[in-house]
Amino acid sequence: MLETVLPLRNATASWLQEKNCDELTILPHEWTEAENIFITLKPFYTSTVLLSVQDKPTTHKAYMVISVLRKHINKYFRHQSTALKDAAQAMETKFLKYFDDIPLFVVIAHILDPQYKLEYILTESIVSHATYKKEFEDFFASFYAENTVDNREYASATTVNAVNLPQIDQSDPFAVADNAFATRRTHSTPSQKNELEDYLTSPILPRKQDFDILAYWRVHSHL
Repeated sequence: MLETVLPLRNATASWLQEKNCDELTILPHEWTEAENIFITLKPFYTSTVLLSVQDKPTTHKAYMVISVLRKHINKYFRHQSTALKDAAQAMETKFLKYFDDIPLFVVIAHILDPQYKLEYILTESIVSHATYKKEFEDFFASFYAENTVDNREYASATTVNAVNLPQIDQSDPFAVADNAFATRRTHSTPSQKNELEDYLTSPILPRKQDFDILAYWRVHSHL
């Protein structure tokens, strides 16, 4: 509503004057206050729209939203408007109730966005960067270990059925070489450390408004 009416400031004043509605005249300082309120609240509206999309995940955007909103609130602690200053202090109390410690799943989702990884966190705080990097590595190690067990069980199950496969023609060097390569690929265990480091140290992707994180990980699921 404020976004609609603020550009009509002069038109509103002229209309009120024309209709002799002096008692409804909006004073200059009231327009200024309305503009300050609009500037204060607009980021919260933007954040709500950004995180309320129904047809795609948005958790990976939450860390940045939380960070931006916290800075935005803190900016008003020194505002000349007493009303906005008091509101900002009350808002921070409520905000910290939920986000003083950012949930780990929000951090992990953010790092798994190849447009950010750990780079945005590094611009926030070196301490947070080190802490979140360690938490992400620990989470990845736990997740990796569980899935490695599943892979080993799957490999064992497929080995039982291997006897039913056709025999390789040992006189065909190409068939022998191809079979040896396929066997190494099947039974080799990828390096957890290298896989994680490769992702974190590779260049981040250019930012795109319509970036589809699920499509990215579908394509890169083999990494």
